Amino acid sequence: MGGSYSNLARFPDSDSYIFAWVSRGALELSENDWMGDGYTHTLNRTNGRRVAIALFSDKETKTGAEATSELGEGGDEQVNWVTPIEGPDRSNVHVAAFNSKHALVSWEEIETPQCEFIAMGCGGTFTGTYYQLVDNEGKTIGDAVKSMDTYVAGDMVSMGDGRICWPYVEMEWSLNKPSGFGSVEGQTKAEAISFACMTLE
Repeated sequence: MGGSYSNLARFPDSDSYIFAWVSRGALELSENDWMGDGYTHTLNRTNGRRVAIALFSDKETKTGAEATSELGEGGDEQVNWVTPIEGPDRSNVHVAAFNSKHALVSWEEIETPQCEFIAMGCGGTFTGTYYQLVDNEGKTIGDAVKSMDTYVAGDMVSMGDGRICWPYVEMEWSLNKPSGFGSVEGQTKAEAISFACMTLE
């Protein structure tokens, strides 16, 4: 998440929160001999990461089931996936609230990812930034809006007038390989920053 707070948001005029993240899921929980009693080890359910959300009725209380530590084949049945389809890799998730009942979750997507190092991100052809409307019960509303020329480069801000806005740099987005240090062939410098906004209408 790059140190950003944009994967956690408070619903205005309420004590509830929404949290978003990306995960490969969990499969086959077993005892973690190295960490000791009470700790578990798991396998990744998927290669590409999916977007998940969790809701909190206040700062200390999660709504719905918490993560399981029961040993067995399962491991992530309690997770509320915003992207139920397995296969693509999602990254750079952000969330912000429109009002006390609606929030916006965003992410970038690679349709056919190559994930050589499981602890790192994946490479591949960028297939769009997605913006999904969700309600305060954790349910998705309609289909995600896809964009090929905007992405979220900083905190998404609830403006108070019904809009959610964020900064981004207008560019040809690439997820083919990690960014390098110093001069990289084909790399250009950004001289201006843009802002995008979205409303419920």
